Amino acid sequence: MRRLPRLDGTSWSAGAQLGTGGNNTVSAVAYEQQSGSAMATYGKGFSDANVYYQMWNGATWSGESSVSAPSGFGSSDNPTFTSLASDPRSDRILLGVTTPAARRG
Repeated sequence: MRRLPRLDGTSWSAGAQLGTGGNNTVSAVAYEQQSGSAMATYGKGFSDANVYYQMWNGATWSGESSVSAPSGFGSSDNPTFTSLASDPRSDRILLGVTTPAARRG
């Protein structure tokens, strides 16, 4: 289960559960620079090569969406790490992914 705790300025909440299935934790969080919305990315374990994400609009989390792995990647090429980088002049967010295949070089 992936839980993302939230600070209200004074205390931490238990956090929202993101996604279903799998056992990986949230890998990365970044904010859109103009809207202020946040994106949280995560993987779902060893048999799923997709990266999953949800958006926070300041009040609620969106439903789960995913980015499919590029062609040539199999189910064993699950994301082991993700990183996000916000464009300081727009709401664009760049996603970087490391997989077991990337480590094999």
